[in-house]
Amino acid sequence: MKKILLAVLLLALVVVVSYLKTWREHERSRQYFDQGKTESLQQLTRYQKESDSLQAALAETRLAAADSLTSKDKAYRSSMDSLQDIIDEQSAELSKLSSNQGGRAGVKTSSSGKPLSKHEQIISYYKKRYANLPRDLSDYERRIALNEIREETSQKFSISLEELKEIRNKFQLRY
Repeated sequence: MKKILLAVLLLALVVVVSYLKTWREHERSRQYFDQGKTESLQQLTRYQKESDSLQAALAETRLAAADSLTSKDKAYRSSMDSLQDIIDEQSAELSKLSSNQGGRAGVKTSSSGKPLSKHEQIISYYKKRYANLPRDLSDYERRIALNEIREETSQKFSISLEELKEIRNKFQLRY
């Protein structure tokens, strides 16, 4: 009977020790859970504050940009108005000068002082436009640019592309 009593006592002791060990593990897990929950809530609060501050900064930036655009728009409009006044004044002066010169206002002259023929004016314009082309163009880009210059010249002087080609050949232009 002592052995049975001792066995029951040892069995009870093992059950109590297992229960205590399980209870301690449960408490430790609960503490980790509570600690993680607290840290998560703190982190969530920190992220919400950061988000709110970023949204406020974004709103301020948008307002500043809108104000800046408005002020720049006003400045450009006043500049445009003053430039329009200058253009109007210069147009009036130009019309006065052209009326003072009579019919010679639109006639270009050469360096010797005699008026240029229409073909010379066309070639002069064509050469100026060609000289203004960038030097780093590829062959394809240069061909396209030359076609555009030819079309622009023919439209400006109201001539056909064939007539322009004849004029270029007359002045021995290869481009």
